[in-house]
Amino acid sequence: SSSNPGSVGVGAIAGTGGYSVWGAAATAGSTGILGQTYTPGTNAVLAIGSPGATALLTSGAVQMVGNGEANGYVLTSDAAGVATWQGNVSFRVRDISIPVNVPLFTYVTMNQWATIDYENGSTGNYNPLTGEYTVPQTGVYKVDAQIAWVAPGATGSGYAGVDIFVNGIQQVYGINSLYAMGAGTGNRVGSDIALNAGDLVTIRIFHNTSGSVPLANTPNLNYWSIHKVK
Repeated sequence: SSSNPGSVGVGAIAGTGGYSVWGAAATAGSTGILGQTYTPGTNAVLAIGSPGATALLTSGAVQMVGNGEANGYVLTSDAAGVATWQGNVSFRVRDISIPVNVPLFTYVTMNQWATIDYENGSTGNYNPLTGEYTVPQTGVYKVDAQIAWVAPGATGSGYAGVDIFVNGIQQVYGINSLYAMGAGTGNRVGSDIALNAGDLVTIRIFHNTSGSVPLANTPNLNYWSIHKVK
């Protein structure tokens, strides 16, 4: 072994079909070859592959622990090639817990969701008091929402909408006609959006008919979902 900068503790050159370093673990709990670091910026094991060669070849299972591992997580690399275990980021809420009446020309943030179907990858990112979902990881997300309206009063006809806001700024909107004394209508909006960790996503609804217009409270008509796709 050696502690001199740039030095090599063990050095050997293998011939055809041979091994430069070989270690065998003969009993349970033993280790064939051990590399350990004591100082930040050091490497326990360094494998360098020349062009056309393989830097690391394994035969059998590989176990990586100590960097966020959990059941169902996927090994994900950052821009520098550093890999950590990352879970599937997904979130869905549906139905409304209380009557929702939307005033004329007023954006209303949806936070009246009755049921959280799932929140995977990082729990606690949805705030039911503000209706905000905090993005846990930088990436591309598919954001979808649907809102169902009751028909407005006799004097009101126009349109209604459901919009996706990020950090208080409108990103995507979906509108549909809403006619007085007719059948209710629904709005859908969906888009792939590049989001950064810490961004706040909300769903906001509005209409320009007349008075206050209520949402339909039929099960499974109102929902909002977010899924990380990249």
